[in-house]
Amino acid sequence: MATSNVQEKQGKNVKLPIEKTVPAESLSSKQSIEADHRRQMIEEAAYYIAEKRQFAGDCSMDDWLEAERTIDNKL
Repeated sequence: MATSNVQEKQGKNVKLPIEKTVPAESLSSKQSIEADHRRQMIEEAAYYIAEKRQFAGDCSMDDWLEAERTIDNKL
């Protein structure tokens, strides 16, 4: 999975996975909004997971995957 450096709220660089996107024309607007909302929820959860461990180490992929599992289980 590809990663990208993203400026974290604490000013540290974090590598987050880049989601493969589907052209908007192929998704209904509801599906597109739901996918975007899911990604935002995962991003926020990953931030709080990293914050909980005080942003120590380069565990951003693990944080993202844990957040993804957590959000998907709630949805």
